[in-house]
Amino acid sequence: GVVVGAGFELTLVCDFRIAAKPARIGSAEVRINQPMTNGSTYLLSRLIGESKAKELGMTGDLLDAEEAERIG
Repeated sequence: GVVVGAGFELTLVCDFRIAAKPARIGSAEVRINQPMTNGSTYLLSRLIGESKAKELGMTGDLLDAEEAERIG
């Protein structure tokens, strides 16, 4: 399924993240001019690096499970 918003933010604090191949993951709220909240910008940059976190935070792109695994 789709993991966005609070569901996405919750995954950032988990030790293990499991996703099915058809899953779509990301912070889509930025597409409607809502900021990423609950420390997700801080946590995301620590997990995948500052550059990729900025890209996802500005575009609101959703990742498939394989891409999410590849970047961290």
